[in-house]
Amino acid sequence: MKTTVTIDNQLLKDAKEISGISDTEEVVEAALKELMHRDASRYLASLGGTMPDLEYPPRYRGMAEE
Repeated sequence: MKTTVTIDNQLLKDAKEISGISDTEEVVEAALKELMHRDASRYLASLGGTMPDLEYPPRYRGMAEE
C-alpha cells in the first residue's frame, strides 16, 4: 500500500543510524511492527492477575514418547 506521510528529517535520520537500516520504507515498517509489539506486550501485562483461579493446561510436548 502506498501512503504519503510527513516525517521529521532528523527523527528519520536518527532512526536509520540507530537501527542500521538505510531504507526509509524498511525503517517505517520496523517502527510500526515495534509499536504493535510494545502495545501487545502492555496489553498482556495488564491482564496479569485477572484470573487467579485459572488452572494451567498440561504442557504440549509434541509427539508421545515411545
